[in-house]
Amino acid sequence: MKRLFLAIPFDSGMQNSLHELALRLKEQLGGRAVRHGNYHLTLRFLGMCDSVTEEAARRALSSIPSIVPFELNFGLLGRFVQGAQALVWLGLDGGKCLSDLYGGMTAALSREGFPVERKTFFPHVTLLRDVPLQAAQKLPPVAGNCIVLPQLALGECKLSNLDGTSYAQALSTCN
Repeated sequence: MKRLFLAIPFDSGMQNSLHELALRLKEQLGGRAVRHGNYHLTLRFLGMCDSVTEEAARRALSSIPSIVPFELNFGLLGRFVQGAQALVWLGLDGGKCLSDLYGGMTAALSREGFPVERKTFFPHVTLLRDVPLQAAQKLPPVAGNCIVLPQLALGECKLSNLDGTSYAQALSTCN
């Protein structure tokens, strides 16, 4: 069984920019920065999947129409509260292009028997984990944008109590 997700991986330049931002925020807020190389935009978390379900996800990924590059704009910083700590994220806006990509992915997964996601898609990238809740109350503004060379990836996340979450995003890709 593998813990799988569909995501847009970021290139090395974007990985560097996001990690630099995360390290600056870590100095201000505390917590743990996401490990360099693990930044991505999750489109759909699939959960624990057996080999049959993984193959269905690969078929869905390969059936998504070709993807054109689009601009992904940074939004505001936000937080998800987790007890006395918070996870800090950067909101992302890809406009109609990202919405269409998400819709195409949802339809492809549905054709392969995956249930339709009930919650609203909220594009963001996680920057920090385990931030003290009080520090996460006032987040500084962030601005900027980047051009995404869209590639969808079926990735696996491996959880470890010792060194956090690691991601292997190259199980399958679609351009």
